[in-house]
Amino acid sequence: MLQANMQLIDLINDLKEFKKPDYLVEEFYREYCHLNDLEYSGNFEKLEKFTFYYTINIYGEKKGEKETIFFDNFKLKIFKDRLIETLEKFKNEHNLLFSLQEQISFSNNVQKLLRKELTLFKSDTLFKTYYKILNDFISLFSEKYVTVNDRKTNYNSFRYSKPNAYAKIKLLHETLINKSFIGSETKLIDFEKILQDTEVKTKVRWIGQTDDLITFIKLINSTEGFIDTQTEKWRIAEKCFVKIGEKSMRFLTSKDFSNYKESPLSKSKMTLLINTVFN
Repeated sequence: MLQANMQLIDLINDLKEFKKPDYLVEEFYREYCHLNDLEYSGNFEKLEKFTFYYTINIYGEKKGEKETIFFDNFKLKIFKDRLIETLEKFKNEHNLLFSLQEQISFSNNVQKLLRKELTLFKSDTLFKTYYKILNDFISLFSEKYVTVNDRKTNYNSFRYSKPNAYAKIKLLHETLINKSFIGSETKLIDFEKILQDTEVKTKVRWIGQTDDLITFIKLINSTEGFIDTQTEKWRIAEKCFVKIGEKSMRFLTSKDFSNYKESPLSKSKMTLLINTVFN
């Protein structure tokens, strides 16, 4: 089991290798040789892309087709495959643990390792896609394998910590009501609590679109002055907001939030709102 754990740790630690420009260059060249029926001699060169030809059978008639594979897309696919392999390796080890305490400890340690790798991608704008994929992976991992009790110890709600917090929160409260994002019945005293890391007893009713809420949550975890709650943001959102799904007609949960895709329109709209209030 120790050997298996080391294999899992190595898989996670190796994620940073994807930031190296020449990582997987040889593997990509091997793929080029394989798909073009060429013998790999051991020598390789860096390819940005390559095209290969193949035939398909349509109603008994053979038709020639071609496809172009780009190195960046190849590399990204391997990254996704590596995360799937990491999860499978984790589950194999997790299932061998008998006590709940052991499972919790093991899950939390893996989560910490993943978050450490995440910070390396966050600081580099060239790897935004990698950061998003890994961040979503950690969110889903945490949702399933980190216990509820353990997760609730970190934050009661979101937090805005600038000196002029009250004035900004008051302005945000008024703006969200005026633009019909939250219910008009929302009292300022209740709204304050969702941004002060205090226990929320009265949730805020979000009446805007779901993707507006998703974007809003992401922005209040990345805008200056706010604490970034990272993968916990969706569980916190569930504690702070009430939102009924437009199609499902049920209360949305943290799992729904983490799987929801924001639209470009919502991103533009909510970014403008947040910048207007906090800048």
